[in-house]
Amino acid sequence: VGITGGLAIVGDLEPIIAWYVLAVVVFLYYMHIPNIRRLMAGTEPQLGRGGEKPASG
Repeated sequence: VGITGGLAIVGDLEPIIAWYVLAVVVFLYYMHIPNIRRLMAGTEPQLGRGGEKPASG
């Protein structure tokens, strides 16, 4: 779904719900900026391969 398709879906919502959805999308994007940067740099671990092992102890 492109931007226009997304806007068509949001167009049927009440304005307060649309603002809430927009706020959640912006928040989630902001929280994942480090992951997005690692994905673009090719340093993000692949799914199922895990990351660093937690320190024991």
